[in-house]
Amino acid sequence: MGRTLIYPNDYAHWSGTTTMPSTAQIERASLHVRSALRGCIFEADAYGNPTDPDTLAAVTSATLHQLAAVIESDRVASGESLGPITSASIGSASYQTKGAPSTNLDRVAAGALTADAAEALAEAGLSSRVIVRG
Repeated sequence: MGRTLIYPNDYAHWSGTTTMPSTAQIERASLHVRSALRGCIFEADAYGNPTDPDTLAAVTSATLHQLAAVIESDRVASGESLGPITSASIGSASYQTKGAPSTNLDRVAAGALTADAAEALAEAGLSSRVIVRG
């Protein structure tokens, strides 16, 4: 896989859509996950991808969750999606606005993992916390 942790058809299968993410989106999501894996210890192949099936499944799951947020972030940035409609009423006046779609967008913009991606890694024991003894 090289620089990416998943293939475009992996996302299409996981999400149930026919829309394929761009290579740049997959690379960005993979970069976020690889960054979160710094300091983690696991067996890897020549490309740095996990060789243990359970670890690989966790990394793949985290990357898919991260990619979904990257895609949504790009949709918001392009104006294609502006999030849910928020309604408010004051007396007889009523207002509707587009709210922020999710706090995941702030995480993606900062290059951090979404909550679901972080949880996928944590469940597999992949934490980048460094413990120093002595």
